[in-house]
Amino acid sequence: MKATEYFDSGFNCTQSVLLVLSESAGKTCSCIPAIGEGFGSGMKMGSVCGAVTGALMGIGVVYGRKTPEDIPSKTHVETLVKEFLNEFTKVHGTIVCCELLGEDVTTEQGKQHYREKTMHETCKSFIATATQIAQTLLSPE
Repeated sequence: MKATEYFDSGFNCTQSVLLVLSESAGKTCSCIPAIGEGFGSGMKMGSVCGAVTGALMGIGVVYGRKTPEDIPSKTHVETLVKEFLNEFTKVHGTIVCCELLGEDVTTEQGKQHYREKTMHETCKSFIATATQIAQTLLSPE
């Protein structure tokens, strides 16, 4: 899966998912990886999983409104976001980074455990799930 390859190459979880979704939609831009920089590791706070954030950003890139008056696009994105969050939670039980990893990655000890326990590999499963769910939701019907 290309998202996990991006992750292995050094992009964070958010960037990895967002890159794949934007590329799949033909909406590439040098700003795409840059915009996801601060969202990995649960927004650097162990909060919402970066892969989840990348997927939600990807949904916005594809279907988000371009003007404030475009309420149908806003409503469509809200529906897709709810579906995505429900599906991800069904698979993994939560969308919170620290809960998914069972580790507080904001502490020095947590960062050390992340490296020692090869949690990078664990994160790849969240990246894969987020990408698959989002691609399914973004596929033409």
